[in-house]
Amino acid sequence: MYLSAVTQFQDKLIEIVDVERILSEISPLEEKLEDVIINAAKTIKDISKFTVMLVDDSLLILKHEKKALDKIGVKTILCQNGRIALEKLLELVKKGPLEEQVQLLVSDVEMPQMDGYTLCSKIRAHEKLKDLYVIIHTSMSGGFNFGMVKKIGANDFVPKFDANEFTYVVLHSLKKVAQGIRGSDAEFNVSSVEELKESHHKDDMD
Repeated sequence: MYLSAVTQFQDKLIEIVDVERILSEISPLEEKLEDVIINAAKTIKDISKFTVMLVDDSLLILKHEKKALDKIGVKTILCQNGRIALEKLLELVKKGPLEEQVQLLVSDVEMPQMDGYTLCSKIRAHEKLKDLYVIIHTSMSGGFNFGMVKKIGANDFVPKFDANEFTYVVLHSLKKVAQGIRGSDAEFNVSSVEELKESHHKDDMD
């Protein structure tokens, strides 16, 4: 039930379990969005016109990401690894400017066939993809990971998986996209839903 893959190492078969699925059943992921997030989404004009590409080898995580963005009216494209995502992006640019079809990409790091670091690097190196806004979404953390995220040209980072934190970082990036800021030009930024709560608290005090 929890087996996700089987691989071979030194003539031995190794079963790989779906850790994220196990953890979700032990401690179910919270999907309810706070009012402050819903209200923030309403400040973005024509938010339903935005499309976000979600890249993760876990179907469970993709499901939760999609549900969160469905609640704020954002369309999604789901891809299960970096290679599939890159191929999809290259198909889209053949049809027309990418910014008219996908405005943001959110990618996991550790995936088969092509990881998130490689995907982001290839996006930044491609003339017709380089302006895409990219968020790295991973359970990995620490200074090394932040350094790598910045080095590959990603624009933001969000840890797995808190629906409110995830949705806020997506909204934060979409606002920048709406302002005409390109992913290739934007500086690396680590957003937090606490910033939004603090700003609303300050407005209430004023």
